[in-house]
Amino acid sequence: MTEAPAAPPFDLAAYLKVPGASLVPTQAVLRTQKDLTTAIQGHKVMCVYGDYGTGKTLTVGVTLHDLAPDATVPVQPLGTGIKAFRHALATGLNVPGDLTSDTARDAAILAVLAQRPHTLLCDEAQRLDNRSLDYLRALYDRRDLHLSIVLVGAHDFRRKMLARPAWKSRIKLWTKFTPLTPDEVLDTVYKFHPVWCAAPAADIPVIDDAGCHGNFRAWAGLTDELKRALEENPGLTYSLKLVLWLLRKMNGFDGPE
Repeated sequence: MTEAPAAPPFDLAAYLKVPGASLVPTQAVLRTQKDLTTAIQGHKVMCVYGDYGTGKTLTVGVTLHDLAPDATVPVQPLGTGIKAFRHALATGLNVPGDLTSDTARDAAILAVLAQRPHTLLCDEAQRLDNRSLDYLRALYDRRDLHLSIVLVGAHDFRRKMLARPAWKSRIKLWTKFTPLTPDEVLDTVYKFHPVWCAAPAADIPVIDDAGCHGNFRAWAGLTDELKRALEENPGLTYSLKLVLWLLRKMNGFDGPE
């Protein structure tokens, strides 16, 4: 049985669709890096949760690529249910796809996992059903495996996991992501992308209040819109009016107020 392939480089710009973007070490990023280090070294279960668009997946992905690029196994089912979860895990481990029975596939999964320590990364974990979670827990409990598990979920994922006693007792690390504070926005935007260098500091809170509201994904989307607008129109320069118009355009309003 072949080992799982090395994880591909985490392409920050490609993930955000913003060429030139950089990950900024906010408090949430630094806390996540610390907790992930603890989870990997101690073979623990970690839960990362918070609102949509706050940077959970990005931060976890970049950090795991730095800490354990060859040991991280992304498990991202395309559907719901145990069959989709098994398939995603087998794919992440490079298990041959011609194994038709669950028994053969499970044996192959165990054989690869037993070769060395692994970190199983489950993004959008709020979608996992009970059978998939039971399967994942059974893997974690095996004494012949050395697994770390990172569950990344949005919305009320923390509440759902706390309502499962078997998981509540196993999750040792909880990391919460929230929208950026006004001070964090001001500190982050200039470091995130050079396109904001021309923006006066007084403009940033106005832009945030107008449409981004501390949401990292919203700021990333606006950054890309501003970057493209300036690149496609050489005579155009940064202005607050331009950015506010781009925000309106992103929200479905194509004309001026």
